[in-house]
Amino acid sequence: MLFGDAIGARTYVETRVLPRTASRRLASAILSDVAPRCRVKRVIDVGCGTGRFVEAFACAPGEHSIVGADISEPMLKAVPQALTLARRARLVNADCRRRALFDESSAQVVVVHWVANTTPGWHDILSNACRWADPRGAVVW
Repeated sequence: MLFGDAIGARTYVETRVLPRTASRRLASAILSDVAPRCRVKRVIDVGCGTGRFVEAFACAPGEHSIVGADISEPMLKAVPQALTLARRARLVNADCRRRALFDESSAQVVVVHWVANTTPGWHDILSNACRWADPRGAVVW
């Protein structure tokens, strides 16, 4: 596991190159793109890591909830405390290769950022992301 321990999680936070403003703009653009096709009620961030996109979607306008799922407990512990207290954000410590983790078509947006590049069994993750996404929504990789 590339960032599966506390040192790896801290290194990930300290070295990522995508600024918060960029992830917030991406989240807003994704929500704007999906909105004409369906009402966005739920977003799933597969392999959410330290919550950069969970935060971006939680801060974006709308009434959607956001679920961040990651197999690495140290990565989830690096998510800012204020974010985990937000009503619209929830974190799940789980293996996203498990098909039954979420119901089929249960999210209008499923984000698969970075995890598919670093995880053995990435094809299962992408297959599941497509199952969890509402057909009118989007899977963003």
